[in-house]
Amino acid sequence: MFGCIFQLFRILSILIVPFLALVRGSVYCHTYMDWSPWMSVIGGIALTSLVLMIYFAIISGQISGRIGSPRSFKNRWIIILIFLIGFALHGLFYFSSENAKQSHIQEEFISLHPILRIGVSTLIWFDKELVMTDSKRAPEDYKKMGLKTPKQSLHYPQKDSYVYAMDLRTNNRAAWQNQLTQLYFQIMGFNTLRHGGTGDHLHISLSCKYKPGGI
Repeated sequence: MFGCIFQLFRILSILIVPFLALVRGSVYCHTYMDWSPWMSVIGGIALTSLVLMIYFAIISGQISGRIGSPRSFKNRWIIILIFLIGFALHGLFYFSSENAKQSHIQEEFISLHPILRIGVSTLIWFDKELVMTDSKRAPEDYKKMGLKTPKQSLHYPQKDSYVYAMDLRTNNRAAWQNQLTQLYFQIMGFNTLRHGGTGDHLHISLSCKYKPGGI
């Protein structure tokens, strides 16, 4: 019994690590190395390609007894990069209307910081029912909702033109789904806050050097 559980955990870990490298790696480059948005994403892709190269080498070693020649390493790396760049481009520039509460949110998807886009798009591969309820805002939007206008809101476009926060739907979702969603973003290095300013929702943000302590 415990052996089966261990093997399942091992398989899940192997599958999760590349996604962790991509998203968490990008967040690390942004937060701790102060790289630009796109360089941070490239850093995450580079780290993920290294992880997948190690996977390929281990698999090759187990099957043939050899990790491969320099030429085979080059070919594997090219294949991995093509796959990762395709995956990243899809996550960066495509957002289904089924995952947006309203059409304008879908249209505003590209205004989100690239790392936020990668983070939520990756999760959607596993949670097709995830819905973004809000992203880009202006000060007057808070007045329309009957709320105080915050100065530190990361929903505002920052100096680099990107929005550093988004809201996700929690209503009509099981408690465990909301908890796992929040845990995912926390593990990936994002800031999370469950609150109900305009209705219960999960607020996700990326640390922003232009507004330290912003939410």
